Amino acid sequence: MYGLTSWFRHTVQLATFLAPLLCVLGGCDRSLSQTNDEFESRLEQLKQMFLEYNRIPVKRKSYGTDFAVWKDQVQLQSFYENKKDEFLAMDKHFLELTNKRDDNIWWDDAAFSRAVLHMLWTAANPDSQTMYQALVVLNSFANLGSTIHLEKITKETMQDAFLNTQEGFLSPNLSFERNAQLALIIYSVQLFVKTKEYDKAILQIQHIEKMFPTSGYSQQFATGQLEAIRSLKKGKPTLPDTLPK
Repeated sequence: MYGLTSWFRHTVQLATFLAPLLCVLGGCDRSLSQTNDEFESRLEQLKQMFLEYNRIPVKRKSYGTDFAVWKDQVQLQSFYENKKDEFLAMDKHFLELTNKRDDNIWWDDAAFSRAVLHMLWTAANPDSQTMYQALVVLNSFANLGSTIHLEKITKETMQDAFLNTQEGFLSPNLSFERNAQLALIIYSVQLFVKTKEYDKAILQIQHIEKMFPTSGYSQQFATGQLEAIRSLKKGKPTLPDTLPK
């Protein structure tokens, strides 16, 4: 199956490379070129949105041996209000591409981009509906397993904007695709905690430890997060529910 998949992708990429010649011969598929251009435009748009979010100042407060970190709430609210229409349009585009797998090399790139978009959106607008929807999207991408192949432009565009920010959690032994899935699975742990689904968060961490044992998350963070989540489950929060001014 792997060989057939690789052959199919190579054939599609070769056809794309030969497109200018085929146009001369009367066989140009303008819709393919339009799809490529539109996806790449949306991808760049997502990158810029992510970079803008990362520029929002971070605040921090210690609570004994623990600490809370959060974005400036005024600027975060402004970011959400200014970007919500853009988010909805991007989400619709990525979903449409994800659902069109036939002769479409961008479907898995679109699934990845949509997952990153929803991760960002929960950070900007952490209400329960947004988080539950994001969990569906993130888990859908994670469940694709090793079947995905992200194109070069997707990797280059999202490397600095997204994956490098997760570097301490990842594994140098994994491909970009598997590290991308790992980063989004780790984020789903945070969402399960925020929605107070502690058992699901624990199971997700155990899944990470089993599937990604060499990752920085499994080796350095998983044990501490399991202890913290079990403490929360017992009704012993280590940090206040509300952020200080």
